[in-house]
Amino acid sequence: MTRSECLSAALQAVEDRGLNYGKPEDNFERIARLWSSYLANKGALAVTPADVALMMTLVKIARLQNQPAHPDSWVDIAGYAACGAEITQSR
Repeated sequence: MTRSECLSAALQAVEDRGLNYGKPEDNFERIARLWSSYLANKGALAVTPADVALMMTLVKIARLQNQPAHPDSWVDIAGYAACGAEITQSR
């Protein structure tokens, strides 16, 4: 997979996910609230939508440590990075 193919696939994935889950910033906000609630019960701090983008990227990195050649994880990292960049610029 070339860089261009990876980024094109990430763009398509973000658009496709938007059809099912809504805008990334709205979906990440829901995830952040759920994670924050869960972590609050453990005495931790709140999670932001930007944290969600970063932590989902870490999930993909962990998966790549097991299978570095898995193209979907690379595509997803590019998608989460793009969503995170957009979310942090719009706030």
